[in-house]
Amino acid sequence: MSESNSLRLALALPSMDIQALIRGVTAAALPHRSLKSGQSFFLYPVETQFSEQPYHPYLEITELPQPPSPSQIWIEAWAKCERCETISQTSELEALANCTIWTASELKARKENRAYVFVAYLKVHKLPEKVAIKAIVNIQAKIGKTISIGQSLNIDPSTPILSTEQFNQQFQDLQSRKPAHHPQPQHTTISQPEVEPIPTVELIEPEPPTPPSISPEPEPITTSPVFPSKTGDDDQWIDQIAAIGNSSQGHEFERLVRKALIFLGFANTIDNAKASLNPDSTGGPGGLDFYADWPYALVGECKATKTEKVSDGTPAQLIKLGHKILQEHYDNCVKIIIAAGELTEDANQTALGNRLNVIRPETLQNLTQLKKHYSGSINLQKLKSCLDHEPFGEEADQKLKAHLHGIIHDLQIRSDLVKLIKQGEGDLQFLRGRFYGTHPLQDQEMQHILIELASPLTGYIGWRK
Repeated sequence: MSESNSLRLALALPSMDIQALIRGVTAAALPHRSLKSGQSFFLYPVETQFSEQPYHPYLEITELPQPPSPSQIWIEAWAKCERCETISQTSELEALANCTIWTASELKARKENRAYVFVAYLKVHKLPEKVAIKAIVNIQAKIGKTISIGQSLNIDPSTPILSTEQFNQQFQDLQSRKPAHHPQPQHTTISQPEVEPIPTVELIEPEPPTPPSISPEPEPITTSPVFPSKTGDDDQWIDQIAAIGNSSQGHEFERLVRKALIFLGFANTIDNAKASLNPDSTGGPGGLDFYADWPYALVGECKATKTEKVSDGTPAQLIKLGHKILQEHYDNCVKIIIAAGELTEDANQTALGNRLNVIRPETLQNLTQLKKHYSGSINLQKLKSCLDHEPFGEEADQKLKAHLHGIIHDLQIRSDLVKLIKQGEGDLQFLRGRFYGTHPLQDQEMQHILIELASPLTGYIGWRK
C-alpha cells in the first residue's frame, strides 16, 4: 500500500512498543507477519500483560495514555515501513536484543512455536492531535497484525518523530546490530536548598535603581549595550554569551549556557553525566546539553552557529535524548533550544508540535544581565509560566522578550516612585498628581508597591501609613 493523504489501516502493537516508537527511543517493531516496504498504517495500542520482564530496564515508561472511554482508544501516530527483516535462527535473537528495547527472553518467547521473527523498521509520524476511535473487540488476538479501524483519517508526512538523519542512524545501528546505550533509569529526587541565615547589616538608604532598556531587536554582542558596566572580572563571562552563541564554539557555548542557568537560580540534584548542569563539562555524545530539576525540571539543546540554518536534527535530538535519558520525567520538563541560527521550516514545525521554546543567545544574555544588576528581578516561577504557554518554536523568543520588558517596566515604576517620594512629601495626593499620568495605577496597586519598597529587605523608602 502506498502512502496517501488518508489511512484506514492500522498495525496493532503493545502500548509500550508504541510509546517507545512515539518517543523516538526505537525505530523497530515486531509484526506478526512480514510488512511491505512503503506500507503505511496507524499505530493501534493494545494493553498487554507480561509474565516476565519484556523490556530493558532503561525503557521505564510508567504511565501509559489512558483511553478516552472504555469503548474507545487513542490513535496518536502513524508509520511507514521502510524495510521488514526476517529472522529464523534463535541464536540471532541475543544480538537483536542488544540493539532494541526487548530482552532476549521476550524475543525468544515471541518466536516460540513460530518459524520466524519479523523486524519492521518504521518511520513514525505523530498526528497533530490524537484521535479517539472505537475500540476493536478481541484485539489481543490481533497483536502484530494489520487491521481496519473502520474509518479513514488524514495523515501528514511532514511531522516525523525523527529527522531523516536521525532515522537513518537508528536504521544503520539496528541493521548492523550495534549495541544500544541502555542507561539505568534515573529517579529524580528534589531536595530543597539550605536557607542561609540573614547576616546582620547596618541599614543604609540605597539609591533607587535605574532600570535599563532593552532594544527590540538586539544584535549579536560582545559587550553589553543594554546594561551598565559593572567592575570586576567574575561576571564578564555573561557579556560573552551572545558572541559565543554566534560562533562555531559549540562546547564553550554549552558551558556558558549551563553557567547562566545556574546564575539564574536553577540547580541539578541528580548524579548523571548525561543529564547535568555542570558548567565545567558538557553532555558529550548521547547526553543532554543541559538539565535542571530545581526549582522545576528544565531541559534543552544548545546550537552555536555562525550563519547556517538549524536543521530538524536539533529538535529531534532533544526529543530523542529527553525521552531516552529522562523517561517519564521528560514530559513535564520546560523544553528549550538556544540557537543563534534561523530554524529550517521542518525544524520549526517540530519545535511547535513538541512545545519547544527556541531562544536566541542575545535573549539569554539579556536575562542573565538583568539578574546580575537586579538580583531579585527574575522570578523563576513566573519565567516557567511564560515558557509553559504558547507560542512555541521561534516565536517563543519574542514571548520571552516581552516577559523581560514587563520586568523592566515594573522596575521603572518602582524607580520613578522612589524618586518622587524623595522629591516631595510622599503623601497620596502628591503621588497621584505627579505619578499617575505616566503610570496609571489603582490606589491598592500603589499601596502594595509602597509596602514592598518599605520592607526591611529593600529599604528604599521609609515607612508611614
